Amino acid sequence: SVLEIGCGTGIFLRYLEASHYSEIVGIDMDKNLSEALNDLKTSEIYLDDVDRILKNQLDGRRFDRIVLLDVCEHLQLPVLFSLMERLTSHIKPDGRLLLRVPNIESPWGLKMFFGTFDHVTPLGPGRMVELGMKTGWICEGCYPQEPSRFLRRLKERVLNKLLAALLSYHPDIWSANLLAVYRKS
Repeated sequence: SVLEIGCGTGIFLRYLEASHYSEIVGIDMDKNLSEALNDLKTSEIYLDDVDRILKNQLDGRRFDRIVLLDVCEHLQLPVLFSLMERLTSHIKPDGRLLLRVPNIESPWGLKMFFGTFDHVTPLGPGRMVELGMKTGWICEGCYPQEPSRFLRRLKERVLNKLLAALLSYHPDIWSANLLAVYRKS
């Protein structure tokens, strides 16, 4: 079972449906997405305030995976803390929470983070660990989101290794986006 918060136009939900997941739930606060999500066949969709949906329609439901892709950086820190704390009651005992955010510890992630005014909470690997500790989660790891094309991935790895060799201080994860995996503490 998968809960996606900030499902947008449903790209990830469509992937889950094509992969035959049995219980798929998507939440987004943008009510204008209704038409874009009409073609989803097995996903439950809620277009409203996340807190309201978690308290009411999804009260008592637990999921194997909870996913927030490109959501956390849009939330003020107190709101993010509150959401993360609330999500601890919606995860199964062996479930995992996955977050993808712009990596502000990387020069490439800085461009992504500061490229829009609606990114308000900067996050990197160190902050992802701290975020978990403050909200009832344990960060099992932070991982780069590398390019899918082999040649580009290879070029970026070579460039990152060269820069790391030249600089006395450098990020542990160079990719513009990073993925963090959490389990309930």
